[in-house]
Amino acid sequence: MPQIGFVTGQLERSVLKTGEREYSWLNSLYALGFDGDTLNLATREVPADMTMLLLADPRKRSAL
Repeated sequence: MPQIGFVTGQLERSVLKTGEREYSWLNSLYALGFDGDTLNLATREVPADMTMLLLADPRKRSAL
C-alpha cells in the first residue's frame, strides 16, 4: 500500500481539518488504497517505507 506522509509542525495545510485552506479532500485517497500519516520533522524522521512526502504552505520558518 503506498504511504503518504503529510508534514506538520510549521502551520502547514492540514489533512485533518476542513476549510478552504486545508486539504481535507485528500482523505479520499484512502478509498483508492493509499495510507497516510502526519509527521512533524522536528520530532520524527521520515520512515523508510514512505512513498511520498507532502509539504504544503509552511507558515513559519523551521529552526532545523
